[in-house]
Amino acid sequence: MVFHSLRSIPAISKAVNARATPNYILMKHLMQQTLNAPFQKEFVSKVLREQLDAKDGVKTAVFHFPLKETQDLPFHVTRSSYGSLPVYLDYKNGRTKTITIVRKIKGDVNKLKEDISRITGEEVRLRAGDQLEVKGNHSRILRLYLRAVGF
Repeated sequence: MVFHSLRSIPAISKAVNARATPNYILMKHLMQQTLNAPFQKEFVSKVLREQLDAKDGVKTAVFHFPLKETQDLPFHVTRSSYGSLPVYLDYKNGRTKTITIVRKIKGDVNKLKEDISRITGEEVRLRAGDQLEVKGNHSRILRLYLRAVGF
């Protein structure tokens, strides 16, 4: 997600203008949403602490994997064979239109669709093969969301 596109989310435009780090802003935005999937408080506090340390110039290890298993969610997102989350960008019309795609979803796709719609503020389409498609570049916030709920 381009840093300037964060201004399109009204709840966090003030923080963007205050020059906070993008991940810190996105995690604060995620915390304010009413979603179907509960957040792991340990993960959120770790990401926020990493971002605050990054602002102070303290080097910390980047955390990429979930803290624990999430078996109580109505949906499951499987990671790729290399361990990355299946959130992809697709460019159309000569790279003038960006679409974010979430793949490898099992379970209740509609619950995940509701959460993504609330997070991004955009309409989410269900594609063939249980793939979700959102207009715009929302890859960073969706990866943070999926990590926060345990995938």
